[in-house]
Formats: sequence, structure tokens, C-alpha cells
Amino acid sequence: MKRHLEPEDHPTSSYEIAQETHLSLDQTLAVCDDLVQEGFVKISPLHTPPLVYLTLPGLARARRMEADCPISKGYSA
Repeated sequence: MKRHLEPEDHPTSSYEIAQETHLSLDQTLAVCDDLVQEGFVKISPLHTPPLVYLTLPGLARARRMEADCPISKGYSA
């Protein structure tokens, strides 16, 4: 039986997110807190810096946004 991996199986360090987005760790965590309120991510404080987990609703929204993105449809400016 093949097991389907869930997004919460793959946490990302908030520090890595901060580096990728060129934000401070505090700014990154503030954005993540907003996304927690919307139900898109969860934050695990058991790790320092905290780990961020994408939720199923967050994954679904990201996929919809990607599908609606003009670049992913092959359009150019």
C-alpha cells in the first residue's frame, strides 16, 4: 500500500524561510502568525527556530494560486 505524504510530514525551518524571503526571523514569524490565523500553516515551537508546517487548506490554496498565475499558464508580459 502506497502512503501519500501529507504536507505536515515536511516541516520547514522558519530560519530557512527568512533566508529565502530576505526577511528577518521576527518578520517571518509575524507573517507566519498571520497565516496561522488564516489556517494555512501551523507553527511548532518545539524547535528553535520554530518549524512551519503547511496545512492541507494552505496547500490547496497554493495550488489554486499557482494555477491562476499567468506565468504558470505560459503567458508573458
